[in-house]
Amino acid sequence: MIDAGRRNELRALFSALQDGTLSSEDHARLERALAADADARQLWFLHCDLETGLAEWAAAREQQPAANVIAAPRSVFRRAWRWAAPIAAMAALFVLTWRLVDRPPRTAPEAPATGLAVLGRTVGVEWEGEPLNPGTVLSRGTLRLKSGAALVEFYSGARVVVEGPAEFELLGAGEAYLHAGKINAHVPPPARGFAVGSANLKVVDHGTDFGFEIKADAAPEVHVFTGEVEITRATVPPLSLRHGEAVRLEGGALTRMPATRSSFLTELELAQRDLTQAQARIAAMREATSALVQESATLIYFTFHEGDPTERRVENRKATAGPETHGVIIGGTWTDGRWPGKRALEFRGEGDRVRCTAAQPMSEVTLLAWVRVNSLPRAQNVLLASDSEQPGALHW
Repeated sequence: MIDAGRRNELRALFSALQDGTLSSEDHARLERALAADADARQLWFLHCDLETGLAEWAAAREQQPAANVIAAPRSVFRRAWRWAAPIAAMAALFVLTWRLVDRPPRTAPEAPATGLAVLGRTVGVEWEGEPLNPGTVLSRGTLRLKSGAALVEFYSGARVVVEGPAEFELLGAGEAYLHAGKINAHVPPPARGFAVGSANLKVVDHGTDFGFEIKADAAPEVHVFTGEVEITRATVPPLSLRHGEAVRLEGGALTRMPATRSSFLTELELAQRDLTQAQARIAAMREATSALVQESATLIYFTFHEGDPTERRVENRKATAGPETHGVIIGGTWTDGRWPGKRALEFRGEGDRVRCTAAQPMSEVTLLAWVRVNSLPRAQNVLLASDSEQPGALHW
């Protein structure tokens, strides 16, 4: 049985998956949970069943034909299937995304998104409480990071990198409160006046880049990297800090010192960490899937890792395969894949396909793929069918 806390955690992951905002770290965590726990898989099935029922009910309410509703959850779903009959395998490395299509026409424009900010890039974040994902609209409330770093893009234009462990509270589109942790704020001219408070002092920006750190075992520090900030306290006149200056609050007094930019994570460094992490994921993916090439049961293995836009052939990576098993691209085009540097093959037209031939007859076959589905144009869609009634004619 799944306890209430675990059930709520899984449902939060399911919802993020459905909305397309699940981070790579949380996606891997969800995959592990579904692979290891039958109760978690049952909960996922019920979640999908509920989503499908709601979609069909909504279509009926709008007097839309039932055929216009795809009987699948509107979610991103990736799953590592066990070998059902390990006779052969074909791998195409994409992401599988289900989306509802043929929505009823809207009679009024959508209301603009509400909130104070948007969660931008995240790297290695472990959240305290419900996990958040890039693209989430943030309302008034506190972000609690156990570890990692996240970019918060305020509607005022201010951009704040929050390093965990941290508690960072959003008060308005141009105001925040740092309970604990470290932030690096970039405040362009349109966001001038952006303010970050704390228990002992408040930093008001005048168009600048500054760092603010509060540790449990150390005095609060404010560092100004460019421009100027104003530090205010309840019983003391405001203090202005300019480029290269910093202060530490000790014993109720502010001690001046040089600013140390290297102590605070910049947005560029956050992006570089994200790229490094993506490259590590690619390397791990290639190492994990390379085992398929060594499997004696594998006959055809397409990776789509790299692709020349002029190349119309997909090489069968199985070492002992003959040239007759290479795939021929018909209509499809090369595009970017899941991560920077990862390639993929895109199918848009009805005639787009990869044609290939297995070198030997088979009584059973296992087809394995990772794909991303951007749209489903028909009420019924299949990934596997036959080209004709002739034996051995598979269309996948």
